[in-house]
Parts: sequence; C-alpha cells; structure tokens
Amino acid sequence: MQPAKPALLFVDDEVRILRSMVALFRPDYDVFTAGSGVEALEALDHNDVNVIVCDQRMPYMSGVETLAQARKISPQTIRILLTGYTDLNTALVTANEADVFQYVHKPWDNHSFRKVIDQAVHVPTTEAQIAHPEIARNLPWSILILDEDHSVYTPIKARFAGQFDIHQAGSIPEALSFVMIHNIAVVVADNYVSGQSTLEFLTILRKDHPNIVTIVVSDSHDEPLVTQLINQTHTFRILPKPIRPSRLVHSVEEALEHRRSNNNLIPTPAPGLVDDVNAMNHKRLFRWWS
Repeated sequence: MQPAKPALLFVDDEVRILRSMVALFRPDYDVFTAGSGVEALEALDHNDVNVIVCDQRMPYMSGVETLAQARKISPQTIRILLTGYTDLNTALVTANEADVFQYVHKPWDNHSFRKVIDQAVHVPTTEAQIAHPEIARNLPWSILILDEDHSVYTPIKARFAGQFDIHQAGSIPEALSFVMIHNIAVVVADNYVSGQSTLEFLTILRKDHPNIVTIVVSDSHDEPLVTQLINQTHTFRILPKPIRPSRLVHSVEEALEHRRSNNNLIPTPAPGLVDDVNAMNHKRLFRWWS
C-alpha cells in the first residue's frame, strides 16, 4: 500500500491560476483548490492539509486574513502567501499574525516555486532530523537578547528573570558563543548590531538550530528586509521600534509557548552527528571573529 501523498491547498480567485497549480503539482501531491478565503477555511475544516498557498489580493477576505484564520483552524499547516505587490504593513502582518513560511512574489518561476513547496512539505521532517548536543538539551532554557538597547533588555529581564537565564550579547560572535554553550529557547535580535547585519546569523541559526524561536526588533521601516526575514529566517515576530514593553513581553511569551509546542520535534541526536554540528558552528564562529 502506497503512503498518502502530501496535500496542498491553493487559494486564488483566478480560475486560471488554480488550473495552473493543479497541472504543476498534481503528479506529486494531492491538490485542493479554493476560490476564496471562506472556501479555503471550509476545506481546512474537512481535510488534512500540509501546505496552504494563498493569494494576497482577493475580494472579501485578503490572503493575510485567510492565512491568519487558517493558522487558528489548522496550526500544523504550513502557510505561504502569494503577492504581486508588497507594502510594509502587509509584510509585518504576514509575519506577526499569519506566521507564514514564505512570501512568494508574482510572477514566479515554476522551478523555484516547486522548491519552496517541497521545502514547506518537509519542514517537520527536516527539523526532526537535525542533531543537537545532548548536554544543551538537558540544560534549562535561556533567552538571548542580541541588542545593546536597554529598552529591549530591561522589560524582558524584569518579566522572565527567575524563570529563565537571560543573556545579552552586543555582537554576533558573542551571541554565537551563548548559542553554543546554553540551551537557548528564544532569541530577540536587532537587525543591526555593532554595525553588522544579523540576517546571515539568523539564517544560519534557523538552519542549525530550528528549534530556537527568533524575534527581530528593528528601527528600519524597510519592506524588503521584512520579506528577507520571513523567507530566509522564518522569524516568529518582527517588531518595529520603538516597542511598547507590554507588546515585547507578550511576543516573548508567545515565542516560548511556540517553542514548548514544538519541542518534541527534536529527538536525541544520532551518534557522531553532535561533533559534526559543533565543528560546523565553530567554523562559522571563527569566520565572524576574524
């Protein structure tokens, strides 16, 4: 008996687009389609869907609104937004409310789009196969703040000290050293620290430590940056500065809950893989220090 194919749900008010999706993906996946957000949510209610792909510009219910509701109905379903235009507000809502996996711009290249879908389908499997040092797994959780701004550090310290170890780093090498030594549950990072962009660091963090939940705080009102953070680092929340302390604390609370709900994805590492991961991290650490 052959295993069931992963299921995809495509949502678009253009029939032509839906037909092209069916033609592109049906050979390898079970494909469902919906012409509106309401139809999509009904489909999620009645089917196990691995990935939902939704167009942003639709009548009555936008793509972001649809994906935000989809997250409540089926939180395990990976969410992807298609859009022919972008603005900062849409990008921020996409990251903070719909919690999307990828932000795909129209028109797309079919080969690249298939790669995005394939990655999305295998997200849980991939994360569960990545090894992590057992010594870190047995340590209490810590929160790492990669930002020298006291308006970020102080409310987090006040709220979570006593429950978690709170570490503050003023540079990427210092942050990496904390990640290697401690069991970091949540990273709160500015997008620039000590004159360096943290985008590459967060991308590597996502690849090597997918169980760490990241929050980015930023002075920049730059839509392309938000899109990069969504697509490359799968940042959990993106908060523009200045941030209300209550909103920052609430976002960290949500990140910790997200970590708890996904903690069982990471199994005990296989023999020999721990050394490989540590060696890889050391090489990257030395590159930033040099």
